Amino acid sequence: MRRLHALTLATFLSSIAGSMAGVACRADFECSPGQESCECLANGGCDAGLMCLSNQCVQTQGETSDSIGDEATSSEATSGDGDGDGDGDGDGDGDGDLCGNGVLDPGEECDGTPECSECTLNNFDCNPINDAGCPEDYHCVFTDMNPNLFRCEPRVGQGMTGDACPGYLSDASCASGYKCQDSFFTNACDTGFCCILWCDTTDTDYECPVEGDVCFSFWVNFPADQGLNHLGNCSIPE
Repeated sequence: MRRLHALTLATFLSSIAGSMAGVACRADFECSPGQESCECLANGGCDAGLMCLSNQCVQTQGETSDSIGDEATSSEATSGDGDGDGDGDGDGDGDGDLCGNGVLDPGEECDGTPECSECTLNNFDCNPINDAGCPEDYHCVFTDMNPNLFRCEPRVGQGMTGDACPGYLSDASCASGYKCQDSFFTNACDTGFCCILWCDTTDTDYECPVEGDVCFSFWVNFPADQGLNHLGNCSIPE
């Protein structure tokens, strides 16, 4: 995964002087990790709307936000769960990261599986189940190329279960969480290719939307010990 280098706090402050407020440490209250101008949370996250730079939570505005966002590290971009507090548990209260609890929460690329650290895959750019690791409007697609079997590409379609798609390597024509699959492997369509759901094989309560399809391991032709060893498709079981 491409790792971008964060700007140092000193460079950050000098480059946007006058365009942001409240950067200096605030003396009007006792700092709590994750709050503006306070130290970052243990996993490098901050409260909603803030960014961790040089272990301090700061707020950016206007064009500065875009430029700083481009320089953020991968761990800052993917940590957390999408609720803004950066702690990984999805409830927004910032009380702690639950990575490793065996549940793939929104925004987590992995959860305690091999080749996984701090909820981020070490060997793939993203997780196709939830597109975690990809920017907004990008899709985590299967490439069929080792070692980068998955990568982020612009999403061009919104196909769902049974909707036609162009071919085996056309995941981006389907909605988030879907794969373009040959009809030979699924009951979702009779001919050609159609969109089917990615799924988590460790979720024993999961049921595929099409009768006869089950959450079958994707790792039939590839080694399963990849950090995404729980990855499956709604497919006809072999």
